[in-house]
Amino acid sequence: MIALMRETPALPLYCRFYAGQARMKWVKPAMFDFCAPHRRTIEVRMYLFTATARRRFFPSAFTLVELLVVIAIIGILVALLLPAIQAAREAARRAQCEANIHNVALAVINYESTKKIFPNGMSFDPSLAGQINALPKFGPNWIIDVLPYMEDQALRDAFDPASLTAPYSVPINDTTTTSRAYKARGSAIPVLLCPSDGNNKVLYQGAPGSTHGGNWARTNYAGNAGRSFLYPAPANPTPGTTTYANGPDSDAWKNDCQRGVMGPNVGVKLRRVVDGTSKTFMVVEIRVGPTEQDARGVWALGMRGPALLPPTVRVLTIMARIFATRMRTTFTAIFAAGSTR
Repeated sequence: MIALMRETPALPLYCRFYAGQARMKWVKPAMFDFCAPHRRTIEVRMYLFTATARRRFFPSAFTLVELLVVIAIIGILVALLLPAIQAAREAARRAQCEANIHNVALAVINYESTKKIFPNGMSFDPSLAGQINALPKFGPNWIIDVLPYMEDQALRDAFDPASLTAPYSVPINDTTTTSRAYKARGSAIPVLLCPSDGNNKVLYQGAPGSTHGGNWARTNYAGNAGRSFLYPAPANPTPGTTTYANGPDSDAWKNDCQRGVMGPNVGVKLRRVVDGTSKTFMVVEIRVGPTEQDARGVWALGMRGPALLPPTVRVLTIMARIFATRMRTTFTAIFAAGSTR
């Protein structure tokens, strides 16, 4: 057998067992002949392999270097594909954001078609106009008013009726945890949330020192309240020069260059959108505040930041900062005519 192994890499041998005989015979293939019909045999074919034949028939596993090269190639492919996957996912999220803001805009336009006026951006007891920058009581804002037009009448009805009519004896910002307003304002409304913003699941729990209370659900869409600041008017203002608005009769709201679409205790009629409905923001996408104490993006709270845009003279700067941390560098705005950009 040793001699045969040296002669050939793989030499087949046959082991013939003869039935009824206590003997075993090894033969080469050339020596093999068929058994007689009356003799029962069992043949077992076996191979004897040299080291070279073993490598030929049974190759060894990957070496460590080969394994590392394969891993490196896979890593490179993943690195090349990951940005494309993220871009595709963000495109889907962006499409969902645009669909949501379209639905919100449609609700506002349906409200205007029914009432012949846009909803109030924010509502409060007119006697508190001098405290508009730090209101103790808030009434409904534009989002609460258009809830029935977003097929969410039940949520509007969940508020106490006293929270929806002046003088708002039970305000929207009621701090009593068992009140209807406290429970209703914590309801998340999917159509008001943009999937690109990862912070819109964090409820606003009130800023330190504020009268807002807690349990406020979020929104990524805010109404245009104009270029004016929502502050009490200064004493003895010069007509046509003040940039402060605190109601429909305030000097800034009467100014075509300062007025927005939805303001304090007032909304505009379409004919007062003097720049044209296709050139005037109605609803704009905003970023939600990243902490529980940041009031930006709160759907039931009627004030600058939560559900109303800051003065639009700063919109481009604000939006550039807001979206600097996102994959995409654009934001969506709905104009008063219902068009999107």
